[in-house]
Amino acid sequence: MQCIPRRLRGQAALLAVSVVHLLVPGCHRGTADSKTLSTPQERTRWVASRISGRLPTPIVDAHFNEIESKIPKGHMGPGYSMWWLHLKIEIDPQDAPAWAARTNPGKKGVGWNAKQNPMLNEKMNWSMPPEDFEGASWYDPAPLFSTGAHGGYIGGHMIINKAGTRVYVWQHWR
Repeated sequence: MQCIPRRLRGQAALLAVSVVHLLVPGCHRGTADSKTLSTPQERTRWVASRISGRLPTPIVDAHFNEIESKIPKGHMGPGYSMWWLHLKIEIDPQDAPAWAARTNPGKKGVGWNAKQNPMLNEKMNWSMPPEDFEGASWYDPAPLFSTGAHGGYIGGHMIINKAGTRVYVWQHWR
């Protein structure tokens, strides 16, 4: 810092912190949407990067939407972001027990039902249809999916449909 003019030192320090923040795993990754990836291999690679450790089993295909909501002022302070991940993973039915074994049992979302839940979204043409909701098994996604993204895991659900062909994940961070 000695060779940096005094008036620029604060800016240099801010730049250094910003670069470290971008490089540290679990920090802000930006929003993502599977519509921007054209092949199942690209989509499954993105999902694999979100999983803690190795994949429980191979993924057939995946679709996702990660959303950032910027709040200029609210109950948490002057300005902050909230993040949501909506994810659908297609798997072979014989692999469903391996996915369940990597998590902990969970509960159905409070107020969620087959026709009204965060995984049923008209903006996502791959969202969870009511028939996948009925008879599904519910899990806590935290052991399998990263809890450090965007600075802190708040809550979520992992759902395996009754047929065992689809894993849905909904997570929320602040």
